Amino acid sequence: MAAFHVPFFCKRSLKVGGEKIDRIGGAMIETPKEAQKRYCRECLAGRIEEDCQGNTIQCPFYPYRKKEGHVPVKAHRKTCLSCMGGSYELVDGCQTEDCACHSYRFGKAPNQAHRRPSKRAVDALMNYQSIGV
Repeated sequence: MAAFHVPFFCKRSLKVGGEKIDRIGGAMIETPKEAQKRYCRECLAGRIEEDCQGNTIQCPFYPYRKKEGHVPVKAHRKTCLSCMGGSYELVDGCQTEDCACHSYRFGKAPNQAHRRPSKRAVDALMNYQSIGV
């Protein structure tokens, strides 16, 4: 497939030749629902959906496994925190890129993360400007 650049003003990912392309250009991204379904398939490892024990282990995806529609991105963050024993630092440094939750581990959609700078970044910039360097 030829290189394809999606304009920055596109609000959603596009399908080009049956392939999902994010607005930054080129990388395939899953929707939160697709990532949740892939995570559940991997967790069940070939067993049927009725074997899911998500209610007993308090899986953040359990309420969304049979529903159609929106899966909150924060559910992915909770799953990552559960996997890493509640350590935010380990979640931020996670290098398991083949995990379904990896793109959503910060609690934000990966194709929208660049829209707004973090409060910490804004504070640092304001502090830098205030000292007049």
